[in-house]
Amino acid sequence: MNRKTIILLSILLAAILVITSVVFTVYISWIVAKKNELNRLSTYAQQITTRISKSLAEVSETLKILQTLKFSPCSTQQIEKMQEIVFNSRIVEEIDYFENGLLKCNSWGVVNHEVRMNKADFSQNGIELVLDAKSLVSPNKVVIGVRYNNYKALIDPIHFQDIIADPEIQVDVVLHSGKLMAQFNSSKIKTISQNNLVYVLNNKLYKIIVSESKENIRIRLYEELMIFAPFGLLMSISVIGIVIWISTRRLSSLGELKAAINRHEFEVHYQPLIELKTGICIGAEALIRWHRMDGSWERPDVFIDLAEKNNLIEPITDQLMIMIMSDLKDLLHNKQFHISVNFAAIDFQTERILKVLNNALLGTNILPSQIWVEATERSLMNTENVLKTLEGIHELGYQIVIDDFGTGYSSLSYLQKLPLDTIKIDKSFIDSVGKDSSTSHVIDHIIKMAKSLNLKIVAEGVEAQGQVDYLIKNEVEYAQGWFYAKAMPLNKFIDFYKQNNR
Repeated sequence: MNRKTIILLSILLAAILVITSVVFTVYISWIVAKKNELNRLSTYAQQITTRISKSLAEVSETLKILQTLKFSPCSTQQIEKMQEIVFNSRIVEEIDYFENGLLKCNSWGVVNHEVRMNKADFSQNGIELVLDAKSLVSPNKVVIGVRYNNYKALIDPIHFQDIIADPEIQVDVVLHSGKLMAQFNSSKIKTISQNNLVYVLNNKLYKIIVSESKENIRIRLYEELMIFAPFGLLMSISVIGIVIWISTRRLSSLGELKAAINRHEFEVHYQPLIELKTGICIGAEALIRWHRMDGSWERPDVFIDLAEKNNLIEPITDQLMIMIMSDLKDLLHNKQFHISVNFAAIDFQTERILKVLNNALLGTNILPSQIWVEATERSLMNTENVLKTLEGIHELGYQIVIDDFGTGYSSLSYLQKLPLDTIKIDKSFIDSVGKDSSTSHVIDHIIKMAKSLNLKIVAEGVEAQGQVDYLIKNEVEYAQGWFYAKAMPLNKFIDFYKQNNR
């Protein structure tokens, strides 16, 4: 056997041994990965089952109590009671009252057109489920009706998710009759087939089918190979290569953002805030923009999200406040002028924001009350630290504003705990003004609720005279939107302000 043959056979044998070890390692890792994925799907199913059971029990008990209360049908007292339940519940979105199979009124008011009671899809102990229920407020929205005698509560199935499932996981809640009760992430998996990993959890009312593509097991496979791969060097190198490639792409955008912070590439645009009763500009909302060195603009929703995930939002917030104070120092000498500033959710987790605000005003004659601190509903729904920070901000005299109000899950009882001054009604509700749709009544209830809490109101996204007339009629204090002006650079805003305030 010559030297060349020996070398070739050695290489061949080595290759066979490497391939065999890799195949064995991959097989074991696949079994473990599949088991772990099934455990994960089982956990999701258990959590959703618990959430559904609690939700249905809570709603059922509420309807039973409501049925015992004596009201004149569709009286003001009855409607207000139904509204109270809706406002204080994170589950119920609407309550309907039926007589003789016809809808007479609901939590939005008296119903003047014929709406018949749907046939129940399931009934037990007097409680009925209606899967094809319709909401008069959002007729295109999928809701579930829970009915007891004359009352029916409407629930958005999204509330059955106690946790947010990974986007690659599809969850189907199906009655034993075969009707679909709820579905999450339906666009990810079109059909359940042998290419899916499926876990089914049964109970007396329904079964929960949790599924995902088996492609996801391959992702978990790499994690298991690190444990069960004494001969998995080749595979490890491949994984490292993939991680490096993904990380390089990720770090590329992150590196640009860090450089932008160091080079101060951010600018502030200002959208005028109009006092409705006078039409005068009394302030502006500050909106940060990233102006790249090549002249292009980066969308805020992209770089703000990246900054929040990588603990870079604080230096951006610091630069934003410095730019605002520099840009508007002359206008802010007018004590009637206000500037509204958006802060990220993380800013309210600690009291650092207090130092940022106070440092910005240090050495100026600007009053804290001229600074409106904006936060979304979701950013205020976390911990006691948030409430403590808000109270600290408010005690110093700064105004606290909830942005995009109506898009979160705030209940009336929760709002009462917060030291708020103003709410900004989301544009989606302003768009419904003047239109013959059931959603146009939602804004009436938002305004009524704000007035009951002595909160000032800002209408966002105003684009038409009819909207302005409606807002003035309902004593809304402020508005902003394209009807008046878009967000603009500093020099154009100053020109607008001078022209508007002549």
